[in-house]
Amino acid sequence: MRRSALVLVPVLLGIAACKETPPAQDNGGTANLTSANLAPLAEKSNDPSALKLAFAAAFENPQQKVGDDSYTYSPTALYRLDKAWVLLSEGTGPDCHACSGWLAIHYLNRTDDGFQLVKGWNDAIPGTSFGGAPEWKMRTDLTTAPVIESEGGGTWQGYSCSVARLTELTTDGPKAIAERIPLSYSDAGAIVDETKPREVAGTIAEGQRGQSFTVHYKGTVTRDIPYTRAGATFAPGKGADEIPQC
Repeated sequence: MRRSALVLVPVLLGIAACKETPPAQDNGGTANLTSANLAPLAEKSNDPSALKLAFAAAFENPQQKVGDDSYTYSPTALYRLDKAWVLLSEGTGPDCHACSGWLAIHYLNRTDDGFQLVKGWNDAIPGTSFGGAPEWKMRTDLTTAPVIESEGGGTWQGYSCSVARLTELTTDGPKAIAERIPLSYSDAGAIVDETKPREVAGTIAEGQRGQSFTVHYKGTVTRDIPYTRAGATFAPGKGADEIPQC
């Protein structure tokens, strides 16, 4: 996963919210994505040829439109979830301040000669500004299905921030279960006197699988913020409003 230079703009805080669009191809099949198949296995493939074949099945053309903008997709990682396969591809787009890149997600079946597309979402997870894809990692410790923890952020008028989003790979497709989780904050670039900067760094830790997790913060503010399930998503608990953010 590459780490790109990030610039914080409103797109990170809602403008680029995930919306499901018709996949490039849908053969009406199933990827054997039962609950038992999904959890907790998420084994990354180290086979470059398999990644290439999966990408060919998901994208007839790496140039795709999302809304009115064009994006160029490239294969990033391929995971086996028991009998199912999930392809992750980074999409980079317009080089403008308020333009978001994407992380695409495609569900596939393995065939004798490659892969067969089941369903895909080219705009599954929003990225950062200037058309950049998000930073991300796969987690199997938060819910009963694999979860992608993605991150975006940057510096805006001297304030540096990053926020996280948790996307669960459900049987019906990728679903956002927590958004705009503050991960880091610094106002050092905005200070013009001897005032001590406020700086905070957070990490998302496992809790009771499928029911809760905790964000540990260190720095100017040291606090543990619990997130608990509220219906289909997770909501922050007491003390969340004390975490500085842009």
